[in-house]
Parts: sequence; structure tokens; C-alpha cells
Amino acid sequence: MPIKKKQKNKKNSTITVFTFNMIVILLLLSLFILNILPSFNSIEEKKNELYDVITEKNKLLKEWINFADFKKFSTWNDVDRTLLWKIDNSFYTKNFINRKFPSYKEFLSNKQEKIHEEINSDKFKEKQEKIKKILPTYSEFSVLESDLNNPRFISYIEALFETFNLESNIKEIWISEVLPIEDKSWISWQKNNDLTDKEIFYTPLNVSILWQKKDILEFLHYAKNVWDLSLNEDDISIYSDNEIKKPIEWEENTEDYNIYENQIMEILRVETLDYLDSSTEYNSNYKDLSLYELVKKTQAKEGFKMDLSINFYMRGIPSYKIKELIDSMEQDVIDIGIDTSELRKEIKNAEVESWNIVLAIKKIDTVDGVMKIIEKDIKKLETNLIKKDINKEKLYKEILDYHNKIDNIKSILKEISRSLATE
Repeated sequence: MPIKKKQKNKKNSTITVFTFNMIVILLLLSLFILNILPSFNSIEEKKNELYDVITEKNKLLKEWINFADFKKFSTWNDVDRTLLWKIDNSFYTKNFINRKFPSYKEFLSNKQEKIHEEINSDKFKEKQEKIKKILPTYSEFSVLESDLNNPRFISYIEALFETFNLESNIKEIWISEVLPIEDKSWISWQKNNDLTDKEIFYTPLNVSILWQKKDILEFLHYAKNVWDLSLNEDDISIYSDNEIKKPIEWEENTEDYNIYENQIMEILRVETLDYLDSSTEYNSNYKDLSLYELVKKTQAKEGFKMDLSINFYMRGIPSYKIKELIDSMEQDVIDIGIDTSELRKEIKNAEVESWNIVLAIKKIDTVDGVMKIIEKDIKKLETNLIKKDINKEKLYKEILDYHNKIDNIKSILKEISRSLATE
């Protein structure tokens, strides 16, 4: 009997343990289902999200943002709206999306190399030279040969009148005002090609001209066609003909010379009391000629007077020109630093300390001090250049002042070098 009771107790104990274990297992299972499993799911979701982010990041680092994102990005960043209007999806994909290089950084480096090659190519330089002629850079303060200032502009107008043998009632030509153009739509090629900065100006000129009909007609023909041009990505095509064979007074008449590759001008008003005889009644041989041809054949040497209002067009200082000047001055700072170091070595190796050497040391110390100030100021000028509403003419004048200071310092160093050579 005790044995049976013992077995029964053991059985009950086993059942109790089993039941307890089952309860614990069920509790753990519930805990897993209710808490741990969702956490695993959440972790898996986070992993997938992270994977997507990494994939998107890798794609971004390699290809860059798509066109739609670029448009969104551009609306809240300081981006030139005119530039945005000219960029469509196909252009953006072709020029801004990387499909070829392992990283976008390499893609940009390659682009930069191509741009550098392009701007240093003969074709690009030729294009820039044409642009300089048809829309020259104007600055009242400039001393650079490539820029148009008041004396050069006046010389150009005088040469233009002399080229066409025109006598003018203006004894002295001067620039009374340079005005900004608010509406540039009149320049047909400007609509689709933004080759210059936005600032385009004109200076008005009122003049009475008296000379032969032949010369007046040639001048009007020139004025009509001087800015007749078309642009594409590869080249600038400028009107040409054989009507006017002579060059502007100060230009060389080369084999490929084209007189129409000159500053844009526009005749706004023509008034005259004289007339051009278009009658062919007494000479039927001329009836098929244009008025231009008829006058040149039948009335070429007759006198003719007219009053003209002319606008001459020019561009403001382009940012790239200012940047080039700043870059050249930064290089000057480096070169002057090298020159002063070389002069100090030369002084150190001198056998006798003369008054010239003492004076040279003082001058070199002064130059080094001044150049440190100029170096800091140049960095400020470079920062000012990228500001949105900067007065470029004022900035350009300031840069030219520093340019002159640096030229003076170079002259001082040459003078020091010459004085040391006599020791």
C-alpha cells in the first residue's frame, strides 16, 4: 500500500512539473509572440529601410539626384531661374547623370577636365574673340587692352565714321551716359544663348552726317547687318558679303576679314530732307535693280545729309573676367613671395653690408608686410564676387586698384634686384 501511494505521489508530482513547464512555455511563447516577434519584424523593416537608404545613397553618390528632385531642390535654393528654364529632362540626364564612372566625384572630375580643355581650345578662344568684338566689355575705369573704356570707345566711333568717309557735325565725341537695358529680347541670339553676364548696356549717340550717297548707303547697309548673327553650341556664324570690302580704319585687312564682326549698333531714328531718286523712267537698263544698287550706279557721288540716333551696345564686366583677375593676383602674391625670398638669400650671401643692402632689407620688409594685407584683401574680393547683389563695376575698380599696387610692387622688387646687382 505505501508503494502505491508513493507511486501516486510521484505521478502527481510529474504532472505538476509538466503542467508548470507548459505554463512557463506558454507564457514565454506569448511573450515572444506579443513582444519579441514584433520587435524582430520591426528590426527586419528597419533593416530593409536601411538597405533602401544605403542603396539610394550609393546611387546618389554614383549617379546624382534625378531631374524631378533637382527641380524641387532648385525652388528653395538660390538658383538662377533663367538657367532652370533652359534645362529639360533630356539635357539634365545627358549632362548631369553619371552612367559611366564608378563615382560622381570621378564624373565631375572628368567634366572639369573636359571644360578646361574646351576653354583652352583654339575654337573656344576664337569664339570668345568674336563675342568681344560684337559685344565688347565696357568699364569706365579699365586700363586693360581687352576692355572698352571711354577713350577706346570714342576712337572706335571716330574710326567707324572715317571708314565710310562720313563727315559729322560732332566736333568731339564723348560718352554722356551708359544705360542698362531692361528688355533684352531685341537681341535674337540672346534668347537661347547666355554667353555673357546679364548686364547689357547701351550708349546713345545723336549725330548729323553729310557726305556722298554711296557712303551713306554703305554705312546704313553696315549698320543693318553688323549684328546679324546666329549661334549654336559649336560656332558663331556672322553675316558676311562682298558689298563692303574695306576694313574699319584701325583693323588689319586680312584674307578672312569680315567688317560685320564688330560692335553691335542699332539705328533708332533717321531723318533727312534729301531724297534717294528711285526713278528708272529714263533708263530701262536699271529697272530690275534694287534701290541700293540703283543709287550706287546713278547717284553715288551726290551729297546727302541725314540725322541719326544710334545706340551702341556693350556688356558689363563678366564675372569670369573678374575671377581671372583675382586668380592672376593670387598667383602674383605667390610669385612676389618667392622673389622676396630669393632677394633675402642674395642679401645674406653678400660679403659687405652696404647702405644699399640696408635699404633693400627695409624695402623687402615693407613689401612682405604690404603683400600680407593685399593677400587678405584679395580673399575678401573673391568672397564679394559671389554675392548676389554686388556692384560689379565698383568691385572691378577696386580689383584694378590692387592690380596697379601689385604692378608697383613688382617694379620696386626689380629696382631692388638691380641695386643689389651693383654690389
